[in-house]
Amino acid sequence: MSLDIELYVDMDTGGEVPVRVTLWEGNITHNLVPMARAADVYTVLWAPRMVPAGELVQGLREGYDRVLERYPELTQHNPRNGWGNADNLLMLLREYREAAEKHPKAKIGISK
Repeated sequence: MSLDIELYVDMDTGGEVPVRVTLWEGNITHNLVPMARAADVYTVLWAPRMVPAGELVQGLREGYDRVLERYPELTQHNPRNGWGNADNLLMLLREYREAAEKHPKAKIGISK
């Protein structure tokens, strides 16, 4: 099981319904929930406010900085089964922030 995140726009192509265009997608295992909670990044990833992506940039940046600052402590939360680690969390936070900066008006889609 994993958390899937998508930044997208709905495009009016003249058809009956808008076409969803995915601008970025990310994925991370639910095994990292304890680590995300310990780093206070759970909400920005698993339960974000449904606002344009640009409004999450600061929270994603601060979360990345917290994980980096507390990295040694957070590695204690690496899942025993080997699925996921602190590096994966850092990478997702960085890539998500970069995508949100690049596409600040994008909508956010979450699938848990």
